[in-house]
Amino acid sequence: MDTFLPPIEKPTGLIKRLAYTFSRKQFGKVPTPVKVHSARLPAAFGLFYAKISRLDQKLVLPMETQFLIREQVARINVCEFCMDIGRSFVVKASMNEAKFDAIGDYKTSALFSEKERSALDYVAELTKDKNVNPETFARMARDYSEREICEIVWLVATEHVYNMTNIGLNIHSDMLCDISERRSRANSKSVASGGSHRGWCWDRGALSWKLRIPSVRIQRVLLRCRKSRSRGRQTLNWCGQHPFSFCGGRRIRGGPGEEQRR
Repeated sequence: MDTFLPPIEKPTGLIKRLAYTFSRKQFGKVPTPVKVHSARLPAAFGLFYAKISRLDQKLVLPMETQFLIREQVARINVCEFCMDIGRSFVVKASMNEAKFDAIGDYKTSALFSEKERSALDYVAELTKDKNVNPETFARMARDYSEREICEIVWLVATEHVYNMTNIGLNIHSDMLCDISERRSRANSKSVASGGSHRGWCWDRGALSWKLRIPSVRIQRVLLRCRKSRSRGRQTLNWCGQHPFSFCGGRRIRGGPGEEQRR
């Protein structure tokens, strides 16, 4: 089914062209939300989405719990793209895929702990009803600290930002999960044969990327971006955590082969 707005295949501006290049390296294609939504907005909007992803790195909840919560929200809201990209990260992080397959039966499945059930009950109630029964909250509060509770609320709220962006523009699955599975198998074969992998490598959990730039042309472009900061121009801050996670930042730390983080 077509998106409500046509995808922009050739964006204008250096920042957006680089974002297309990097997202293609990360996901195997330029995700539809980037081409339909982010490409039409100033870089400051990309900065907002990127900030969400960067703040997720500060959460103390286990990574698997974070993904389960986001998956639960996306499933209830029927955001096909968000479910797809969430599963692609699960594959890359080598999490228990069977657990995510069974999330619809989390109340009875032996794969879920009582602690996880209490959180998912709360998440489901908040997402569906936009209201929470005090008993539901009390049951969750017995298992989670006050900070963790606030993090759960953060995950629900920010997942709605992603969900509504895609649903509002009729953006559906990009089959990113299939691409991740193929890459995972290819990487496994490469490692088994003693080969090396060029492109994107996994680092610091499911949502943190370290960039190895194989293209001399891209290296030159990044060098121009770094030099531009002395002239007060906008430079690139690539977060690589979500298809919306490209933004205009004040500086780039390090060069090719180091994390492009603010």
